[in-house]
This record gives sequence, C-alpha cells and structure tokens, in this order.
Amino acid sequence: MTEHKCADEGQVLGLFPTPVYSVKLEGDSYNNFQAELQTVVDKLYANDTWGQNKQWNSTEHFLSNAGNFEQNLLQEEDMKHVVNTIFHHCLHYMSATQTKPQFRPSIVSSWLTLTKPGLHAHIHDHGTNQISGVYWFKTNGKDGNIYFRNALKALKCNPIGATVSHEAEFSPEQGRLVMWPSFLDHGVYENTTDEDRISLSFNITLERGDR
Repeated sequence: MTEHKCADEGQVLGLFPTPVYSVKLEGDSYNNFQAELQTVVDKLYANDTWGQNKQWNSTEHFLSNAGNFEQNLLQEEDMKHVVNTIFHHCLHYMSATQTKPQFRPSIVSSWLTLTKPGLHAHIHDHGTNQISGVYWFKTNGKDGNIYFRNALKALKCNPIGATVSHEAEFSPEQGRLVMWPSFLDHGVYENTTDEDRISLSFNITLERGDR
C-alpha cells in the first residue's frame, strides 16, 4: 500500500498497487544463464532459418519457437541454472508480495521469441497463470520497450484518476529479468532498429506445496 500525506488534511492511500519485479543478473549468475540459453539459440539457428520450418513459427507480429505458446522450453532442454535462477527470484517476488508460504512456483510454459526489425507484440495478458516473466537474452536496448497497462481500467474514464499513470514501460536490457502478475495487460513496441532481439518468456502457476 502506498501512502501520500497532505500537510494539514487527510492522506491518500494507494490501496491496490501492482507489483512488478525487476532484477539485473550479474557475474556468474548472468554468465551461466546466458551460456545455457546460448546452447538452445544455437540449435534453433542451426536447424532452420527463423520461421521457414516447424522450429520457428511466424505470426503477424513476431517469431517464436512455440507456435501455440504451450511449449515448455525450460523442461525440454537442459537449463538447470536458468530454472533455478528464475525460481530464486520468483520466491523473492512472492515473499515481497506476501504470498502464502504453502504455495510453490511451477513453470508451465516457456519459449524464446525473436523480434526482427519492424515487428512488435500486441497488447495481451497471460491471465490463466499467476506470474509471467521475460528475460532479455540479446538486445541493443533500443529495439522495443515492454509496456504495461494499468489494471484499474475504470480510472481512465474517471476524473479522479486523471493524475494516475495508465501505462508504464521498461527498456530492454540484456541480462534483465522482469516478472509481473499474469493478468496485467502488456505489449512490446515495434523494433525500429536494424538488429534482432531475442528474449525468453515464461508463465508460472502457484501450486500448494502441502499436497
């Protein structure tokens, strides 16, 4: 809950903040994360030419190795460090948001996305899950920000919400991991550079650990 105090009046309470987690991997954590993903990226480059066969499926907006986004790349490939790092930070995220301790994260889908020049990701959510995330594997930092839309849509047509931010965005940064509630609307702006961007996306459900 955020709080704004007025000098001689009452106070304004931000009752429903939307928690978004962001961390920049450094040192061995970054190097090992990159190395494991590099192995998979090399396979995808070696086996096809980004969208000309079943490995990479082209949509209107971007290229991905998961045509229906039900693939779980992190289970299919040997990426123990990647998985452990995501879980490590997911648990920090859950602790900071006071998630009940009996719940444990489980990655239910994960995929790599290639965003070529001129491509983007339209506004969408991953609402059937609890936590979603992205990790920027390869980016020049200018190839399309990820943006989030305020979940309190009613504020857009209410004068009292005129000063409330309706959209927030992150610049892509190689080695940065971002997680957010899956219901949160988000998209990625067009890649206006002449370089490709590669990112890892994933969805997490929270399962009871006392079963």
